[in-house]
Amino acid sequence: MMNMNPFEVLDQRLINIERILSLMQSTQSAPPKKPDESLLEALEVAEIIKSPVTTVYRKAPKIGYIKHGKRLLFKRSDVMAYLQKYEHKSLSDRKIQAMEALKERVKVA
Repeated sequence: MMNMNPFEVLDQRLINIERILSLMQSTQSAPPKKPDESLLEALEVAEIIKSPVTTVYRKAPKIGYIKHGKRLLFKRSDVMAYLQKYEHKSLSDRKIQAMEALKERVKVA
């Protein structure tokens, strides 16, 4: 059996450990996404909802806002939730939703 330099053995083991760590980091799943809490000004919200700024100010209580001095700021997640809340569904989507509601009633009865 040949004598190996102990430092070479340690060096090889260190290389293997670094390779394993690198693989573990690359295959780790991404952390769950947090809701986007960036703040938007009224003009930015107006661009998103495709309405005049005056409409944004009028609908601010429904959307939800933060008052900072004289400015109103809106959380992006609140704006998106507002849009989804008032989204009109297609006729086929409403039929599917009605059928599911009827099935739930039949199960309960």
